[in-house]
Amino acid sequence: MKTEVSPDSPFSEIDRVYRLQKDYLPLARNTGVKERLVKLKRLKKVILLHRNEFQQAMYADYNKPAAEVDIAEIFVLLNELGHVIRRLKIWTAKHHVPTPWYLTGANSYIHYEPKGHALVFSPWNFPIHLTLMPLIYSYAAGNVTVIKPSEFTPYSVEVVKKIIRMVFDEKEAWVAEGGVAVGQYLLSLRFNHIFFTGSPSVGKIVMKAAAEHLSSVTLELGGKSPLIIDETADLKLACSFAATTKFINSGQYCISPDYVFVHESAKDEFVREFIRQAELKFGKNEEDWLTRDYCLMVNGRHLNRVKAILDDAIALGARLEYGGHVNPEKELISPTVLSGAREGMKILEEEIFGPILLLRTYRDLGEVIQTVNRGETPLSLYLFSRRLATKKRIRKEIQAGTMCINTMAVHYYNYHLPFGGHNASGIGQSHGFWSFCEFSNAKAVMNQWSPFNGIKLVLPPFTRLKKILINWLIRLT
Repeated sequence: MKTEVSPDSPFSEIDRVYRLQKDYLPLARNTGVKERLVKLKRLKKVILLHRNEFQQAMYADYNKPAAEVDIAEIFVLLNELGHVIRRLKIWTAKHHVPTPWYLTGANSYIHYEPKGHALVFSPWNFPIHLTLMPLIYSYAAGNVTVIKPSEFTPYSVEVVKKIIRMVFDEKEAWVAEGGVAVGQYLLSLRFNHIFFTGSPSVGKIVMKAAAEHLSSVTLELGGKSPLIIDETADLKLACSFAATTKFINSGQYCISPDYVFVHESAKDEFVREFIRQAELKFGKNEEDWLTRDYCLMVNGRHLNRVKAILDDAIALGARLEYGGHVNPEKELISPTVLSGAREGMKILEEEIFGPILLLRTYRDLGEVIQTVNRGETPLSLYLFSRRLATKKRIRKEIQAGTMCINTMAVHYYNYHLPFGGHNASGIGQSHGFWSFCEFSNAKAVMNQWSPFNGIKLVLPPFTRLKKILINWLIRLT
């Protein structure tokens, strides 16, 4: 098993860079859009130049196929970066808004200013784009940034560090490496905004620490994302998307479906087609899973966690519909489907975050809605149906951070859509303009260009005439 983790950055070094960035902050706030665009364009070129290094690093970290690195890491990152480069001048310009008639003589607009000193926590499951993407938006908004990546993907982090050093000065952006102790130390420092991607349990720790300094937070969390397939669905399409979205990255990401509700009339056909699609995409045996397009678990710790969920479910009576092969030495868990879950099983309570899909059947859609809504709000909700009424009902009656209809996970690639959850699945939104807003303060500005202002007519002292005007103003509202 792999044991490599990133070394801890010395606290003295963290303090040095923290003070350096604090001192530079007034200058960073006043950098022009042109200056920011120069570095963002350079970053795009440097990422492309290091594409092969990223592929090699991710293979070393947990056997990730090169094509998957390209589509799930490099493309996502470059896609967002290109959008920022095209739109940054618009985002940083005045955003004019209407001014009410009773404030005649003034105009109003929103000015997006940087929040200041940002801290980014990034996870191990997508260590490239989930580290660099928040940095892109933080820098684009005019902030200085400390980044704390996961210690569990040291090879990828090393390339990320190299790229950041090639583009940014450490007073603009810097990587603090290490484990829990480094994270806790960073949380003891005062930052203006904290952007965290990870589990809800750690998200609570981050939020508590942020409260000590009244720091704003963006929490990209997760949860048990459901997939619903009704009797009208195109099963081949549904299974193709479901197998890909469940088993890519070995299911180690927050918008992977945790469980599927299939109408009881389609269960047997679903199982057959799902297995066919899984084997078509990822292989049929250990040799295929180790040599083709299938990821390993990131490390033995996470393998043991997912294996414990699997073992608990089977011990308590769950049925193994497919897979279940585990090789701890290779850090491999094969694509797996379970059914027959009962209350008390860990698989119903914990986010799986691994290559196990829990299959459940239903007769009445109302049962599904009640079951999903009884749990924590999921980050993503997936539905396959040809029935318009079903699409409308699920959209309106099930709360979720995001939703896809007759497709899965591709909403993540649309930078015009906000991405994020609420409550247990997250706080705040990201991607595109939404990310820029997370790292910015929307400053409301009112400019009185005329010496006359209608509101002056109703300010103290409250004469009889002014009271008449106030009453008239209230009646007009």
